[in-house]
Amino acid sequence: MNYAQLLNSNVKAELARRNYLDFVLYLKPDYKVKWFHKYLADQLTLFEQGKIKKLMVLMPPQHGKSELTTRNFPAYLAGKNPNRRSVVVSYNDGMSNGFNRSIQRAIDNPNYMQVFPKTLINGSEFHNFSEKDKVRNTDRIDILGAKGSIMTIGVGGSLTGNPVDIGIIDDPYKDREQARSEAYKRNIREWFNDVFRTRLHNDSQQLIIMTSWDEDDLCQWLLRKESDWVVVKFPAIREENECSYDPRDIGEALWPEMHSKEKILEVKRTSQVTFNALYQQDPKPNTDVLIFGTWQECEDLPQDEKVFWGCDFGYTNDPTAITKCVRKGDSIYIKECSYQPCGDENGIKSILLANGYHDGQPVYCDHDVELIGAMRRIGVSAFKASKSIAAGIAKVNTFKVYFTKNSHNIRTERSKYQYVTYGEVITNEPAEGYDHLMDSSRYAIYTHFFQ
Repeated sequence: MNYAQLLNSNVKAELARRNYLDFVLYLKPDYKVKWFHKYLADQLTLFEQGKIKKLMVLMPPQHGKSELTTRNFPAYLAGKNPNRRSVVVSYNDGMSNGFNRSIQRAIDNPNYMQVFPKTLINGSEFHNFSEKDKVRNTDRIDILGAKGSIMTIGVGGSLTGNPVDIGIIDDPYKDREQARSEAYKRNIREWFNDVFRTRLHNDSQQLIIMTSWDEDDLCQWLLRKESDWVVVKFPAIREENECSYDPRDIGEALWPEMHSKEKILEVKRTSQVTFNALYQQDPKPNTDVLIFGTWQECEDLPQDEKVFWGCDFGYTNDPTAITKCVRKGDSIYIKECSYQPCGDENGIKSILLANGYHDGQPVYCDHDVELIGAMRRIGVSAFKASKSIAAGIAKVNTFKVYFTKNSHNIRTERSKYQYVTYGEVITNEPAEGYDHLMDSSRYAIYTHFFQ
């Protein structure tokens, strides 16, 4: 290597130390960089510098998000600070082991040694150093002579005894079936709160990378709860002008050389739901089959308005669904008050009182005459609701309806309360299931204004 080549190599190595995208290109000179890759890499550089504490990346499948965020970034983090303790999580051990191998290959790259000569791991052919107590396997990579490590685990795995400085989660869902499963979503949230976040400290950072599958997946759930996430979101086709960092014109594809607009629109024609979620990062159901598809979120119920209630009794394993409703102008506002078994009339009254029930406010109930009578005897103004489903739906849809942002089960039911379909034929028959709060709201609205 002559002097000019050596100088050029040293300059590239120095740039790679300072800037993440230069690092990726130094290790992989054939990596194809598009404008959105550069923007994402710039955000990851700021993340490494500690200027972003919580970063969320939402991109369509096969657009290079994992290559930048998960396969190479942990190696860069270790190079910048060998004492960092990072964990990389994916939907199962097999996927996390694949990320582990990619990270090891990056650190074993001879160019990595030029950029970060002090970040070493056991078993590399480029040095003779080793430490017996340092691990290098499919689950963990320890940094020699430092406190740092990179763990890779599947969702649900243990982190006991392992403090985490950088927590990276790359797609905790294997497929749509998992992402739409209420039980699996609940398990993900519990693991996130009970395992993942309990290993973080005040200075820890979080990076989540996903293709957003569902309105209640981990990312959408977190964004409703927390306002301090920096979100990098790239829809496959730009449909709005709201994003300042996206230079595309309306209707332009994100990476047309790899995924043409025509190909993406074919997905849209085949499945509106898949297009909205996987490609636009805007998970929402097909509005053509939704019964209450226009319902929107609001902060809270309006004050100083007359209140009326709906109650759908739960039997066996079904929840008792109670909704608190107010009308203001041509709008109805609904709050979810119960979505759990609550026993007899006394349990129902306790929930009503806890949510501000006052004597005389009407409660429109399911057709259990004995339970309605028992509620009346203890001071609840309970009435039998109209059971006309079609008329009730029609009446509800004459209003603008809003539900409070903390009404999580209303949000879920609203998205899954659909008409039965046969192929492309949409009937006027509601599908069974996901209708407890929908029925409670329908009872209240239709009966209150029908009388």
